[in-house]
Amino acid sequence: MDARAVERAELQLHELKLRGLSDFGVAVVALGAAVAGTRFLPPLAMPLLLGGLGVGVLGVRALVQHYLLVEDLAVDPDAYLIPEVRRVALRAASLEHRSQLAASIRHALNTSTWGPCPCVDSNRDLLGELATALEDDRLAFDPASAVALDRLLTGGERNLYSPDLPADELRSRLRRILDALTA
Repeated sequence: MDARAVERAELQLHELKLRGLSDFGVAVVALGAAVAGTRFLPPLAMPLLLGGLGVGVLGVRALVQHYLLVEDLAVDPDAYLIPEVRRVALRAASLEHRSQLAASIRHALNTSTWGPCPCVDSNRDLLGELATALEDDRLAFDPASAVALDRLLTGGERNLYSPDLPADELRSRLRRILDALTA
């Protein structure tokens, strides 16, 4: 990601947040007018109510787009120049989140929960080592690797349980993440 792309992403984040907040403001005014309209101008109450609800939905949509864009940008260390993106990445690398990731790995290693998973079974040693390293508070964790591990464990099209993820590719990704835990 180059400097212009970071600037565009930061501008897009700002615009989405402003759009969401302004839509919520308009929705509150419209809903308030609808409530007042029930007493003073009953024929306008229903259109104002529907308009307020519609604009509120647009506000929610803008804020969800903002959230998803921040999550997508957190994968790219160049985007850490954007304060919101950096906060998300640092939260992913925090000790609290690391312990959650370690618990998730230990849960994945428990085959009685999920049944056999070839990728997990062939990388059991590395997953166990990673879970232990995550719990070691003396080790620092690179935020980009923390986000990558979070994505690997929680979702995406090529996550830990994806049948199309080759075991050797998973091993390579896990090794890079483990190498990001440094003293």
